[in-house]
Amino acid sequence: HNRRPKRDEAYTLGSTDEEVMRRNEELSHPGEFCREATVKDPLEGLTLRLWDFAQCDPKRCTGARLAKRGKMQRMPLQQKFRGIVLSPRATMSVSPADTEILETLGLSLIDCSWARLEEIPFAQMNAGHHRLLPFLVAANTVNY
Repeated sequence: HNRRPKRDEAYTLGSTDEEVMRRNEELSHPGEFCREATVKDPLEGLTLRLWDFAQCDPKRCTGARLAKRGKMQRMPLQQKFRGIVLSPRATMSVSPADTEILETLGLSLIDCSWARLEEIPFAQMNAGHHRLLPFLVAANTVNY
């Protein structure tokens, strides 16, 4: 468990009252420090779409949450999509070679449950460049 530093230790770590006040002053006025802190939205300008099969809890579903917040748009099943399609039936992983397709045509995903894949009409979603997510290692083994 974290030990709180003693008063004398805090001063040796460079946390004098004057330094804390100076840092607070920098944060309270728009200046060089604040301009660096503003980050451009990495999704800005990308076409982001979603085929949602509503097979999971909407409160926990990332795709549903992104659609609700306006980051992704839901598509009807009949709508074609020519960009990158994240699909559980793909044979290739997303790679840096897909950057041009992503930037020009966008990204779509098939939001479905792995346990109910047989219910998904993949034949109706054959347009686009189907890709898998790269292999990921779970860092939190509790939820793996």
